[in-house]
Amino acid sequence: VDAAGFASIPGEQIARRMKLSNNQRRRICHLVSQPELPRDGWDQPGLRRLVQEVGAESLEDLLALHAGDIAPLPDVEARTAELASLRGDLERVLAQKPALSTSDLAVNGRDLMSHLSLAPGPSLGIIMRALLERVLDDPELNEQEALLDLAESINAKLG
Repeated sequence: VDAAGFASIPGEQIARRMKLSNNQRRRICHLVSQPELPRDGWDQPGLRRLVQEVGAESLEDLLALHAGDIAPLPDVEARTAELASLRGDLERVLAQKPALSTSDLAVNGRDLMSHLSLAPGPSLGIIMRALLERVLDDPELNEQEALLDLAESINAKLG
């Protein structure tokens, strides 16, 4: 949630009336802005992306929020089991310590500038984000050689 849109969120307005701290308000708005968790399961890249988007530090809060959402539903037992399964899947993903940001990659901007003879600029960020997307799909690609090869092909496509 950006600063400009922060005050327009109903959850933020409620949090202000409750006189919550700025940090608490941001946390609440972050959690309620997350999409509904799908019921049909998650693949590994999807789980890694969920951790990346929500943040590892907010996962437990998100799961608690969804537990509260499903409590009054008629199929609460089935949904609680699904949530428990998701919690286990997320714990396994976190135990693998996946790359969740460009700073977790086996290469950095200096490596790319040297290898690709690039100057600092927007294309460097585009390549780093594209590498992260590939590593989220396949964590085994997070090796310096593999990422430098991928960076070459991404850079060539950028022209």
